[in-house]
Amino acid sequence: MAKYNSYHSQVKICYSLGLEEQLLPQTFTKDIPRSTYFQWRQTPSGKYLGSEFAHKIDGDLENIKLILDEKLRLLTSAYFSFCRLYIVLMDFIGKKKMKVFIKQNRDLVVHFMEKLPDFVDKSLFYKFFFLNAISYGQMKAFYQARLQEFSDWDLFSAKAKSGFLQRIVGT
Repeated sequence: MAKYNSYHSQVKICYSLGLEEQLLPQTFTKDIPRSTYFQWRQTPSGKYLGSEFAHKIDGDLENIKLILDEKLRLLTSAYFSFCRLYIVLMDFIGKKKMKVFIKQNRDLVVHFMEKLPDFVDKSLFYKFFFLNAISYGQMKAFYQARLQEFSDWDLFSAKAKSGFLQRIVGT
């Protein structure tokens, strides 16, 4: 089957949006004449129907450019993995059961949040765990108080622990 001599509309859109470097291979783009892609870039957006939505689309495209940036590849894949996990959990467990699970496993949530690197914005994780900064702070304080109790307990000698437990149990 013979190929047409004109370019696919998606290729034209890539050039008009300035995404050709991120989306198209260089082996393909080097064969496109400069005059051709210059024309695609210079076509005014007002010429087309729906041009009133161009501003919103431009903002979304800036986000797409960030997603496609090689420097952020690892962070982007981690974000999308996180989003997939969130959707699966919400579909499988449900929002109410997820909240109950989080409430029952506060220590695990706090421990997870504390292990996040400093450059990660925790507000996304607050939303994932149905928290806000205040409720997370309360959970963290409770968690740290429990850790302090356990560390204080470790300071007791084995003899003191057994005597304390015998007094509580009453044997």
